Amino acid sequence: MTSVDEIIYAPIENAGRGELLLELLCEEIPARMQQGAIADLTGLLREKLTAAEIPATRVRGYVTSRRLAVIGEGIPEVQPDRTEERRGPRVGAPQPAIDGFLRSTGLASIGQCEIRDTGRGEFYFAVLHHPGRPAAQVLPEIIRAAMAELPWPKSMRYPASSLRWVRPLTSVLCLFDGEVLSLPLDRIPVGRTTRGHRFLSPGEICVGSAGEYLDRLSKARVVVDHDLRKETIRVELERRAVG
Repeated sequence: MTSVDEIIYAPIENAGRGELLLELLCEEIPARMQQGAIADLTGLLREKLTAAEIPATRVRGYVTSRRLAVIGEGIPEVQPDRTEERRGPRVGAPQPAIDGFLRSTGLASIGQCEIRDTGRGEFYFAVLHHPGRPAAQVLPEIIRAAMAELPWPKSMRYPASSLRWVRPLTSVLCLFDGEVLSLPLDRIPVGRTTRGHRFLSPGEICVGSAGEYLDRLSKARVVVDHDLRKETIRVELERRAVG
């Protein structure tokens, strides 16, 4: 049987460039819920990244009995700038209507607006320019929303956080391009550390990238890839049956 120490993972392309590494470590997840949970989590993150205009080129999910892990690659560093047009009151409208429109748009004066003939009269139009936000600012909102929307068949409350989860969360590893992202998870620690096999490799593991995460967990007796675990077990069962 191939030992966990001998498992080799392919290197992550463009590691450290638009790379998101998320691991949610908790108490044991029921086996029947594991595959559905990681499929739902990766799907939610993929959809929310696209909606926020920072789509990942690739999103991969991994699940073990105690963790859900997601690796996203190719995420843009910043959202694209956006231009928004708002039609305001008709030219010659009462001042209160103009003042209300200016407050809603954040403009200082009506002179900052364009006047356009719509065929039904002349109206003020505000052209608003919204600079894109850095992905590092947007990602915590996306991740927290995806976690809250994850449809567990059963979930529970626990003292460390107001977030319901299948079992109490013990820690979260969350990195974007190697830097820790701060997540609003109350008293649940968020950083760059995880844990290996609870009996065969106790203690914390510190990582700086997805590649390090996969490599160091394999050395800590944890195979995060479900298909690889399944194949390893199959090969060993066949070896023992023949032997």
